[in-house]
Amino acid sequence: MAGVKRLMRAAQRADPRKTLAFGFQQRFSPEYLAAEKILRSGRLGQLRMMESRWILGGVPPREFKSPYPAAEQKIRHWFYWMEYSGGPIVEQDCHGVETLNWFAGTHPVRALGEGGCRFKLPYGDWTSDHHNIIYQYPDGLKGWLLSIKFTADYRDVRERFFGDQGMLETTRTYYKWHGPGAKGGALKSADDLSDRSLIQRVDSKREITVDAVEAFLESIIRGKPYSMATSAAESTLTSLLGRMAYELRREVSWEEMMRSA
Repeated sequence: MAGVKRLMRAAQRADPRKTLAFGFQQRFSPEYLAAEKILRSGRLGQLRMMESRWILGGVPPREFKSPYPAAEQKIRHWFYWMEYSGGPIVEQDCHGVETLNWFAGTHPVRALGEGGCRFKLPYGDWTSDHHNIIYQYPDGLKGWLLSIKFTADYRDVRERFFGDQGMLETTRTYYKWHGPGAKGGALKSADDLSDRSLIQRVDSKREITVDAVEAFLESIIRGKPYSMATSAAESTLTSLLGRMAYELRREVSWEEMMRSA
């Protein structure tokens, strides 16, 4: 928390002629940008619900032996220590959280959730390997974050945005846009689960990190700087808000979180 506040203060003093980039690659993906354009155009209708899933990981480790001296281990294996990574919700799930904030156009006002560790890890001090967070945004918009680690080879990493005229699904490999019976009208019956509402699907042309790196280089070469400091800081704070909610096991407001450090 204190570190994010330092970043925000530093960003205010930063040279506006310099680009400040952070590793939230989705903002530079042509497919994510196309999905966002659909949302902003109004073709999705009124947005009331959002969802981010970050379900992935191998099997839980049974033992861990670091090859590094004790004095170096926390730095070398920073991912497993809350002090350095913030835990999986801050280090990893923040990408989905950032997308929710981006499409919502703001950060949430409060969060409620639960989480914990299903498996005892032999190394580190994670407070969760799964969590389910409900974020409340302004004007009645809600966002869900569902995260589960240690799922063997199963992976489900995506975001969904539900409007009264359609649904957008975004991932790092495609986006999909569904509408009201675009192919065939209403379902035949409540038991007919075939999906005929797909309006458009567009697959990503390449790994979206390449798009982010290219945008960074282009901003320097063409002299068109940008700053991601505010959005990156707010997305990290949103992840911390969710972490506080499941650790305290109660609803936490944005204001309470900001006062905590």
